[in-house]
Amino acid sequence: MPTAPSSPRRSPRSRTSPSRCPRSTSVRVRQGRASSRLASGGAALLRWGHRSWWPRPPSTRSTLTSQAYLDTIKAKTGLGPDDFRAAAAAKGLLGPTVKTADIVAWLKEDYGLGTGHAMALVSALGQVPGQRLPAGEKVNAQFSGAKAHWRPTFDTLLAHARKLGPVTLAPTNSYISLLKGSGKFAIVQVTAGRLDLGLKLPGIDGTEALEASGSWNSMVTHRLRLADPADLSPDVLTWLGRAYDTA
Repeated sequence: MPTAPSSPRRSPRSRTSPSRCPRSTSVRVRQGRASSRLASGGAALLRWGHRSWWPRPPSTRSTLTSQAYLDTIKAKTGLGPDDFRAAAAAKGLLGPTVKTADIVAWLKEDYGLGTGHAMALVSALGQVPGQRLPAGEKVNAQFSGAKAHWRPTFDTLLAHARKLGPVTLAPTNSYISLLKGSGKFAIVQVTAGRLDLGLKLPGIDGTEALEASGSWNSMVTHRLRLADPADLSPDVLTWLGRAYDTA
């Protein structure tokens, strides 16, 4: 009776145990070497089949906040958003038709600011309520309510300054700047109990009445405090005239 042909016997060398697969052994060796390099702090490449993984160090980048930009601008120029708002108003750069690019170009040219700092400042100016109010309305707002009794004093100061030449008003939400051309020569800040007149008088020694402005406002050098409208003396008008002539 014929017998079925037997299967050909394989050579022992053709039988390869999975545990002794050259590829598997090679992968484990490479993994072990890579792990050793990682443990010692090296930038190693781990390979598993066809996949690779590179360990990445944590990001060290830092992002400046808007306030950080404004702080840097203050340190560089000595000016805050209110000061730039007054200067922009004097330049005619606060109207509703003004483009952001025009303001940025002005900040770069006149103050040497970079694009990021200029844009942060533009954003800060745009976030201030009342920025787009006409100058006359902003001046009126300074003398509303309990501060109304200071309006005649301010009008007298302004009239005296305009006898000397053209004067432009650049009001902010907290004070009014008086400009000769594009140069600031005085500021007026009003509370219910006092009118402060800041004057730009470089090289002038202070007196008991004409005190140094100090940290009150860095845009002027001296400060006169009027506690009553009757304190508007000829001496005050004389100092105002000197500030105008110096500007």
